[in-house]
Amino acid sequence: NEVYIAAVDVSNFGGRLDPNRAEVSLVTDRSWFDSQSGRQRPTMLLWGRSTAHPLHLLELPVANKIQHLRNVLKARPSGLANLQSVDLRFDKVYFREN
Repeated sequence: NEVYIAAVDVSNFGGRLDPNRAEVSLVTDRSWFDSQSGRQRPTMLLWGRSTAHPLHLLELPVANKIQHLRNVLKARPSGLANLQSVDLRFDKVYFREN
């Protein structure tokens, strides 16, 4: 499974919009269907630190984040298809399915 990064979203840098969201998210070439809007939306990889994570977790080094992504891709036959987001920032990987 290959994943291509289409863009880097830094719109929440400095926690401007939401201090609990990632400040850096990677926009992938994979997508999920948003039934509310009737549109395909890209799967996001939550990559960079949030300014006020509720559990005060420490962010992982890049090598660990990449390994988390590899593990998700191995565990899911469909890869990132139909996932809204995958949070790779901390020890435990969280993902939101459509």
